[in-house]
Amino acid sequence: MNQQGSQRQNRDQQNRDQQNRQMRGQQSQQQLQQATAALQTDQVKAQAIAQTNQTAYSLLFPSDWMVIKFVETQVPVAADWTTYRANVRTVAADTKTAITAATTVDEVAAIMSSIVWPVSPDAPVQNGE
Repeated sequence: MNQQGSQRQNRDQQNRDQQNRQMRGQQSQQQLQQATAALQTDQVKAQAIAQTNQTAYSLLFPSDWMVIKFVETQVPVAADWTTYRANVRTVAADTKTAITAATTVDEVAAIMSSIVWPVSPDAPVQNGE
């Protein structure tokens, strides 16, 4: 092989090496972005689950005394309150299941914005309801 051919081979090999390094760099960057997105999604999911738990707690807390009274005195909890409390727990559980299954921050946001919590039996009745 002549010197020109050898130099051309060396340049071609150097070009291939450079392209391979660039491709590995791009793959590393993509992997980093994917890992960052996954971490962000996991953090958002954890926050959404915590928010769901807090909302359920704040909805149930005002009627906890009824359950305590029942345990202590066997005075039954009114059916509308029993239903309401069960519905709060169901909405919370279903929401947390959906959040856990979500794969993106946008999915979590959509879940959180579509929650419909039950209305307390003590809530004032709105006109038209």
